[in-house]
Amino acid sequence: MTPAKGPHASRKQDQFRSQVISLRKQNLSLYDISRALHQAGQPLSPAAVAQLLQEEGFAKLPRRGDDERPPGTRPTVADSADVQQLDLQPRTLHTKFGGLFLFLPLLAQLPFDRRVRQAGLPGSALLPAPHALRSLLALKRFGNARHSHVMS
Repeated sequence: MTPAKGPHASRKQDQFRSQVISLRKQNLSLYDISRALHQAGQPLSPAAVAQLLQEEGFAKLPRRGDDERPPGTRPTVADSADVQQLDLQPRTLHTKFGGLFLFLPLLAQLPFDRRVRQAGLPGSALLPAPHALRSLLALKRFGNARHSHVMS
């Protein structure tokens, strides 16, 4: 006898179907439902939750504001750079990347800030264009091929 062809329902999804439906009726998102099931020792991915809810005829939730989200699901606010907090007092610094600082005397002799402003590069009040460009130059001296790989 040949097995039936076509998609088959997942036993795992059927097992959690009633829990997923009751959690959605509490107005929880896919990720909230998946997290709640995982905390209860019944892991089910957000994609599996979405498929199950679609099979049951549930529509997607409208986008919620921050005040409507459950605690713990809000995005974290990242720190912003502020050049005003830079302290240039002499001090000792131990680093295995000392070569980064060898080009600073040369950079100090150049009219760097003026050239960057003449080029019209974008910047902000907290992070002016010359500072941003110096950080990119430092990353190049550090040896990273791409600045997006710094924290990898």
